[in-house]
Amino acid sequence: MSKTIGCLLKTIGVDFLRKENTRLHHTDKFKNDSLIVRRGQKFSLKVTFSRELKVNDEIILKLSIGKTPLQSDGTLLSLNTKSERNDQGWHAKIGETNGKECLISVVSPADAIIGKYVLEVITGPNVCDPGKRFFYVLFNPWCEADSVFMPGEDQKTEFVLNDTGSLYRMTSPQRWKYGQFEEDILDCCMYLLDKSQLGPNDKRNPVKITRAMSALVNMEDEKGVLFGKWKFENQNPNGQCDGFPCPWNWKDSVRILKQYYRTKKPVLYGQCWVFSGVLNTVMRCLGIPARSVTTFNAGVDTDKNISIDSPKDSYWNFHVWNDVWMKRPDLPKGYDGWQAVDGTAQVKSEGIYCCGPASLKAIKNGEVNHDYDTMFLFSAVNAETGYWKIKKDNGQDKCEWKENKSFKIGTKIITKAIGNEKPEDIMDEYKFPEGDPSDHIEIRM
Repeated sequence: MSKTIGCLLKTIGVDFLRKENTRLHHTDKFKNDSLIVRRGQKFSLKVTFSRELKVNDEIILKLSIGKTPLQSDGTLLSLNTKSERNDQGWHAKIGETNGKECLISVVSPADAIIGKYVLEVITGPNVCDPGKRFFYVLFNPWCEADSVFMPGEDQKTEFVLNDTGSLYRMTSPQRWKYGQFEEDILDCCMYLLDKSQLGPNDKRNPVKITRAMSALVNMEDEKGVLFGKWKFENQNPNGQCDGFPCPWNWKDSVRILKQYYRTKKPVLYGQCWVFSGVLNTVMRCLGIPARSVTTFNAGVDTDKNISIDSPKDSYWNFHVWNDVWMKRPDLPKGYDGWQAVDGTAQVKSEGIYCCGPASLKAIKNGEVNHDYDTMFLFSAVNAETGYWKIKKDNGQDKCEWKENKSFKIGTKIITKAIGNEKPEDIMDEYKFPEGDPSDHIEIRM
């Protein structure tokens, strides 16, 4: 009996080959000891066993994600390294062997669930893996089959890998540290992903994840990251507003996200550019290309009539939101690319304080019926301004709309240029030039 037990194949150790894998997956900047990979791309493991492998040995990689993993929803996976079959699009195969060690290559599908996985190496029905190991799977803008694929190395370097940038409050640039690779930031993003309560299929989808994160960077519904405040009773020379850091004194997302992750309580206080900076960090950390966008004279259309009606509606002299890059299979063909998303709590969308993602192409063309919040974001850059005047008509009060032609909405739209700190005018991505025949577009509901 002891001889039989001695012949059992046991897992002694697993080397995630972190240095090699993270370099190939563009995740080597993360200050995290775990393996971090991007979906749709091969990574390798080196496994050490209690003895040399035999022909009839069966090695299975068991992967799980979430609190209650199930095979039925793709959160519990079983990858047989000898089988040509795959599980949910995942593949695992034994490659080079050397004594008691072997290399196992693993390929995830381009639509794998985003999150933190548990890995166990199963070597037999009655043999337990002595340890559970964790690795992260992120979106992959380098993989053409991934819905966030972005062409151009310069673009990916700027919108995914760049951990610093400039936010624009009016025309003044403010240096901002996104710090998406800093310690604890990835775990904070995973915490937000879990807090979103998205289902497994939605955690494959950048549209759903982006929408959820736009809600979670503000605290209005689910005690998210930031508490927004625009009027203060007390300000002191030390940069405190009502006892907490003034919004204009924040210079990075890292302190905000670390404090939130540590306390699990909203951080006080934020305004639009702070929400945008934090959302940019979260998106880039998860692997979704993102940029911060500033719009001058941005409209706030609360009654959804594509006009800024005094006094019902309002406008910001500037407002900062984000664009994220992705395919939109949920929309008709032609709406891929940049999508506008806003983390500042302004109005409710489908019952919660979130906004977007809305296709910039749909916004520009006035196709305001498309998901999500396209009408609101179209109004933010293109609404008419004016007021309702009450006049008598045969003794009856009659409301008449008076357009204010001297005041325009969306007079300038800028973002940080690729490769330098200068502002880039992206007005033509959002709207047609003033006076262009296409500027008088027909709104399609």
